[in-house]
Amino acid sequence: MAQDDYFVVVYHICNYLYDCLKQGKEIDIEQIKPINKKFVIKENYWKYIICNLYKDGYIDGITIYNADDETHITNLEDIQITPKGIEYLQENNMMKKIVKGLKTVKEITPLI
Repeated sequence: MAQDDYFVVVYHICNYLYDCLKQGKEIDIEQIKPINKKFVIKENYWKYIICNLYKDGYIDGITIYNADDETHITNLEDIQITPKGIEYLQENNMMKKIVKGLKTVKEITPLI
């Protein structure tokens, strides 16, 4: 799957948030923004993903509102994964395929 595939981006966001939760680390917003070390996507696509993660109950702590025909996402510093998001990350078959695929790519890609 491509790095900008919906499920790959969802995996990276949820996995990062879950790792921060487990380690008791503060969220570095730059790690989940549209342009970061793991993926580069258009802002509208990123907003679509974040809005759906929130609507589906996988993340919480943010505020989403529409104004001037545009979606706004605020309070990103308070974003967190929910128990439902952790369950999705752990149990979803698509997530398992992504993890397996990412491990394979990591194994065959030389370190830079």
